[in-house]
Parts: sequence; C-alpha cells; structure tokens
Amino acid sequence: MAYKNTISYWKPFNVDNKFNVSTATGSFVGEYLSRDKFNEQVNFESVEYHPEYPKFNKRINSYALLKGKIKVTWTFDPEDNITNEDVTLYKQLNSGDPEHESAVIEHDSEKLSFTYQEGYYQHDWSNPSNVYEIATNKSKLEILEEGTQLVCFIFDKGEKWNTKIICLGPNTEGEYINDTMTVANKEGDDCYIYFGGLCEVNGKQIEEFTVKKLTSENITIKNLSEKQIKIFKVFK
Repeated sequence: MAYKNTISYWKPFNVDNKFNVSTATGSFVGEYLSRDKFNEQVNFESVEYHPEYPKFNKRINSYALLKGKIKVTWTFDPEDNITNEDVTLYKQLNSGDPEHESAVIEHDSEKLSFTYQEGYYQHDWSNPSNVYEIATNKSKLEILEEGTQLVCFIFDKGEKWNTKIICLGPNTEGEYINDTMTVANKEGDDCYIYFGGLCEVNGKQIEEFTVKKLTSENITIKNLSEKQIKIFKVFK
C-alpha cells in the first residue's frame, strides 16, 4: 500500500461539500502518516511544482501542527535524483519561516528530516508554514509526543484554496492578554474559519475543531481557553 495512516483518533468533517477537514485529536508516540510513491497521493493530478525548482512541489493537502511534536522525513530513492544542492535550496526556500527556524534538522545522503515542537509564532494573519515539500517517493510524518494534535485540509483536485493562520494567546491574566483577540476579514467569495480551540465570535461561543463560514465582512475572535491556539482562514 503506497499510503498509510496509523494515527488513532481523527475527527473528519466535510465543509459544505467544498473541502474536507480532519483533526487528529489525539495520538500516540510512533504513529505516523507515510507514502511510498509520489504519484499515488490523493489528488496527485493537482500537484503544482515550484516555478524555479521543479524538485519541490506545493503540498497537495495542507496540514499543520496544533499541539505536540512531530518529525517529517523525506527519504531519497535514486530515481528521486535529490542532491545536496537541492537540500540546500530547500532550506533556503524556507529560511525566515519561524517554524523551520526553530526545527531540528537532520540530513545525510539518504534522507532529510525536520523535527517540529508546537510553537505559536504568527501573531498577524500569515501564510502557513511548509507550503512546499521535496518531491520524493517516500515521506513520513511521525508522532513524537503523546497527545499530539494535527489538522489537515483536504481540497478537491483543481480547487485553488488559500490558507492563512494566526495564533492567539491564552485567556489568562498574563503576558499574552493583548493577543487573545483578533479580527478576521473576509477574503474571496468562499471564506471559512477553523477554530483550533474554544473561542468566542461576536459574543457567541464556538467549540474547538469547528469550521464556520464567514458571511459578514469581518468577525472578532477571542480565545476562551487557557492555552495558546491556532486559527485558520480558508478561502478562494
């Protein structure tokens, strides 16, 4: 089997028959997502390569770390033709990305891996991390910490959705108090908000791991939980 998913607990949700969201609400150390063939990914027909570096492609399905720790590894087969120069270019492509800057990087002649610990870096609406990946046959995302949470946005082939992210501080009296709220402005014709934690929107409580369509020009979002959370905007 080319694709394998051993992560135990997923909360899948179809959004208005437009795209799917799956949240890994709990996981155990050693569980993973993996592939053995590049061209057997879901929606492979939609793959887009970097305009200057054809050995890098936009990730077909967008995932993000909500909590915990993961390790992402690309293993190089001879047919992948990945060189040290390619790896250097890939690192340069992601330079300045706060999640990559804080990652632990391991590289040898056979593989490249990034280990990510949960972090909350985007305090303004920003493009997500890890937009591009290396176009290898074999890749693996492994859980390194029990209770790790992930969110994955799965778009139909040919659909050009965009995502943005912002992090909100915990609802406590402390250093993050000024970062507990944000305004989400509508973008595109279809615009949705994914809530990575318990929130309040215009006075109404919204449960964590919920998707809501943005129908007004903007909304005010407040973090009601006692932890830092991530909010995503998905639009086209």
